[in-house]
Amino acid sequence: MSTPVGEEKEPLLAAEGISGHFGGLKALNNLSFKVQPGEVLGLIGPNGAGKSTTFNVISGHTRATRGRIYFRGEDVTGLRATMISRRGFGRTFQHSSLLRSMSVYDNILVGTMNGLRDHASRHRRVLETAELLGLETMLDQTAGALPHGRQRMLSIAIAFASRPVLLGLDEPLTGLNSTESNFAIAIIRRIQSECGTTIILVDHNMHSVMGISNRIMVLNYGELLASGTPAEIRANPEVIKAYLGDGA
Repeated sequence: MSTPVGEEKEPLLAAEGISGHFGGLKALNNLSFKVQPGEVLGLIGPNGAGKSTTFNVISGHTRATRGRIYFRGEDVTGLRATMISRRGFGRTFQHSSLLRSMSVYDNILVGTMNGLRDHASRHRRVLETAELLGLETMLDQTAGALPHGRQRMLSIAIAFASRPVLLGLDEPLTGLNSTESNFAIAIIRRIQSECGTTIILVDHNMHSVMGISNRIMVLNYGELLASGTPAEIRANPEVIKAYLGDGA
């Protein structure tokens, strides 16, 4: 069962005034937000708004030039991505990180190495994860030979095999047709509802993000433009202006 949003006072993750400046580019500028246990937080914004940079900073793949990051009550600012992952933060990437020449089974098996030691436990976890992601009939297939939609599910399976408390999904619906997108959304809902996993979701499929998220955070030019329920975000004139321009 998922943890009711807002039941715990302590946020699962908190970013306080994080900035990411790369040369003359301000990818993030003094961004602060919190992620509550059990929620699905949608992170949206126009191209170049800083969404992926936010993901990279909070997961330790890119170091913030300013600010602090707290995960599960611990200051993880400056920790390597592997260290944050071991604390329970799993994530996918925009571009496939599959071991394409290896089997689906072995790809998921790699994801179990973060937390499970004995072979029997890891084998059970692979089977459980494959069933959850709809990959149970494809375990012997080569990852690179899977259809695109199944490769996206395998990417999520690898990230979720360690059963992280926080799962970051960076554009999981990219390149999927409507049937594949609906299947992926159902899987994400199942991960959240059945496993109680907190999820941060970045995607350009606005209809899907709005439909699955408890709360939406909108970035624009590396800054927080708006935060609220999907209904509040849809009606926000600043959000409409950022996406559609001054004439909207």
